Amino acid sequence: MSIDPNALGVPREASADPLDVALERTRRGQAELEKPQLNLSGPQRRLLAALNGARTLREILAVDPGVDAVRAPRNAARLVAFGLAKEVRGQLPQQLVVSALNLTMRIPLEALRMQVQLQEAAAERELPSPARRAWQRWRRPLAVALAVAVGFSMVLWHREWLGRLGELTTLLRSAF
Repeated sequence: MSIDPNALGVPREASADPLDVALERTRRGQAELEKPQLNLSGPQRRLLAALNGARTLREILAVDPGVDAVRAPRNAARLVAFGLAKEVRGQLPQQLVVSALNLTMRIPLEALRMQVQLQEAAAERELPSPARRAWQRWRRPLAVALAVAVGFSMVLWHREWLGRLGELTTLLRSAF
């Protein structure tokens, strides 16, 4: 005896095979691929890289043997729960999505705070201090001014150079 899922009130897409779901990366997912911040496993990262919105999980599995066929629906649900991917066609089973959301809810709040503090500290280290920024802005003009001052001091301190400079100017005037 076969049970019709529609008779139980389950939508047709939810009862479909999870491998027939097409997912695409979100902006956050693209940023995760470019600069990893979450601790994704290798198969999760490969799956995230393969998502483009056009291919289903089944098609991705056929093309990429590095994606685990048994864990692909669960990994896809976790990617959706983390906001790295979104469903385009079809729908992942509710139990996978709920368990993935429960997994994200089990992350201790203190661990998230610590990660945010580490990211803020890294961003702060990348920004130069105000004194450093001022030095970076004025170092070239100061170097030029110092070179000019050294040049003038050499000319003024060496009187014989002034005589030679006078000779040079008269020579140039007579040439033109």
